[in-house]
Amino acid sequence: MAKKKISGGVALLLALLGLALGWDQWKSTTPPPSDPAQKAARAQFTEGDLRYQGQPLIVTKHARCRMGCRFLDAYEVQQVLDQGRINPKKNRPAQGDRCKSLAYEGRSPDGQLARIIVGDCEDRPILITVIDLDTKHSCSCD
Repeated sequence: MAKKKISGGVALLLALLGLALGWDQWKSTTPPPSDPAQKAARAQFTEGDLRYQGQPLIVTKHARCRMGCRFLDAYEVQQVLDQGRINPKKNRPAQGDRCKSLAYEGRSPDGQLARIIVGDCEDRPILITVIDLDTKHSCSCD
């Protein structure tokens, strides 16, 4: 009986350790700007500065609304696109006139776990939506 408790405790400890190590992978490698010059650069970064694979990113009305109600600015969106990972389970293949979409996930500089959905279109990429994976926000963007 004691042997089962010990092995169960070890399994629980290993599981918790695995979660802790996995959690570290989501932490942003870019800390929030601390000096005034960095803060000013962030403040001047607008949605017109957003890039995807070197191309200007079209921001849909829906994405702009979601950015606002989920408190993610253009700078934070760009950081997730640049440093986040693609979640293949959330990607969608191209269908008819719709481009394939890619789901980038990562931590914003202020710590929000975000998913950024980009339409990877041939002519120009499109920012489709922005999701805060930590917090459910109530907003209407229809």
